[in-house]
Parts: sequence; C-alpha cells; structure tokens
Amino acid sequence: MVRLADEQAQLAKAVYTLTNPVAAGLVTEHHHWPGLISAPARMDRPRVYKRPMGFFRADGPLPRCATLTMTPLPAFADTPHEHYLARLRGAVAAREAELARRRQAAGRGVLGRRQVLRQSAFDAPRRSEPRRQPSPRVAGGNKWARIEALGRLRSFIAGYRDAWLAWRAGERGVVFPFGTYGLRLYAGVCCAQAP
Repeated sequence: MVRLADEQAQLAKAVYTLTNPVAAGLVTEHHHWPGLISAPARMDRPRVYKRPMGFFRADGPLPRCATLTMTPLPAFADTPHEHYLARLRGAVAAREAELARRRQAAGRGVLGRRQVLRQSAFDAPRRSEPRRQPSPRVAGGNKWARIEALGRLRSFIAGYRDAWLAWRAGERGVVFPFGTYGLRLYAGVCCAQAP
C-alpha cells in the first residue's frame, strides 16, 4: 500500500490506473479497454447494475440490482464534482497524448480492442520481470506532506511491532494501532480507534 500524501499524488495515481492499458500498448484510449474501468465519462451520475443471470441464486441474499456512485478522490472531496471530473479528464487526455507521442516516436502501434478480446483470459507471461526498484510506501509532490506521512508510517510500524511482540508473548489484551488489518480480521485483535 502506498500512502498518497497530497492532491497531486492522488490524481497521478488515478491517471496511472485509468491509462494503464494505454501505457501497456493494448489500446489507444482508456475507454477502448474491454475490461472493467472507472472511466471519467461514467462518473457523472450513479450507475445501476443488474445482478447477472446464471452466477447467483434467484432466491439468494444478493439484491437484484446495485447502485454504484463514484465520488471524488479524498483530496478533491470539497471540489465541485464537475470541476473534479474536468480535471481528471484533462489529466487522462494529456497522459494519453504523451503515450501516443512516445509510441509514434518509437514506431510502435497498439494491440487493439479486438486482439485483446481474442486472447485467453487464462494466459500469463512465460517469465516474470525482475523488480527494478524498491516499492514506495509514500507518494506525493509536496515534500512536507511526504515527510509527515513517512513520520506517521514510522509511528504505525513501531506501534504495530510493539503490540505484535506483546501479543505473541501471550498478552491478548494488547491494543494494536489504528490501521491494523490482517490480525484484526483473522485473529480478532483489539485495535485503537481512528484518530
């Protein structure tokens, strides 16, 4: 998990996610991707999805339809929805244009939607790529926001380690720091309230 410390980092990660099929040379624009995608064009109003036939029991507990409402990223929570969508669309369009220029300069094309759909969903690369760099824990354009987020992360790790050592030694009443997930879910440990 990477903590996105500021507005710039959150927007960059959303753009990265939406344009990933474009960067991989699979399609020319994000909305051409045949798989699931949270395209900005679909974020303007709530969407209602019907329960698919054949996968779920007709008399099962799941509702016949569900409504999905896309909300702005946390850093844009106070921004009017239209302004947020305009900014996201602009950033996605700029990234797609940059990727198109790079492809053109390299003389490469894209696989295309039709060829993507012809591939087996069960195919996998024959070999894995080596990791090239350490995995970041914090991202952000603002240096001080990154420093603050790294400080909170260090504090969490230290608190978690102390609680884990006490719990492992048999102290079942120990309180783990807010944000503990796996042990809370699978071992039922006690966790601190959100700050």
